[in-house]
Amino acid sequence: MEDKWPITFVPHKDYNTNGGPAYTTMVITPFKPADDFRFTLVRKNIVDSIIRFFGTRDIEVGDADFDHDYIINSNDEQKLQALFSDAMLRSIISSLNDITLRITDNDEQWNFEIPKGGALLFCFMDGFVKDIEKLRSLHAMFQLLIQQLSASGFMLPADLQGVKF
Repeated sequence: MEDKWPITFVPHKDYNTNGGPAYTTMVITPFKPADDFRFTLVRKNIVDSIIRFFGTRDIEVGDADFDHDYIINSNDEQKLQALFSDAMLRSIISSLNDITLRITDNDEQWNFEIPKGGALLFCFMDGFVKDIEKLRSLHAMFQLLIQQLSASGFMLPADLQGVKF
C-alpha cells in the first residue's frame, strides 16, 4: 500500500506569537483525488463555540462519544459518514486525542505546494511526537484511511513528486 501512497512524518518547528518555538508533528500522504471530497476533523474545545457562531455545521458520524468529542466538516456528508463508520479508525483517532486531520488541496496555513490535480491526506499534532506507540497509532490511522479511501475509488495513486512541505 505504501508504495502507492507513501506516509511521511514531518517534524516542524515554527515560532509562536511570542517569538518562542512552536513544535508540530505532521503526517502527510499526497494523492490524486477522484473528486472534490474534502473534510476537516478537530477535537472540540473553546474554539467550538466560535466556529458554530459563524455558521459552520458539524457533521455527526453516528457514534455519540466521538460526535461529542470532535468537530467534523465536509463537503460530502455521506462519504464522510461512510469513512468514519469504521470503529477501529474512530478508536485510533480518539486515542491520539488532540489531532487535526484533513483532506486538502489548498492549505494556506502550512504553505504546501500541491501540484494541480493533487491533494493531501494531512494530520498534525502539537509538539514533536517521540512516543513510539503514538507514532504507530498515527501510521495505523493513515493506513486505515488510505485503505478505505482507495477502496471507495476516491484516492487514486499518482506520482506527485512536486509536493513540497
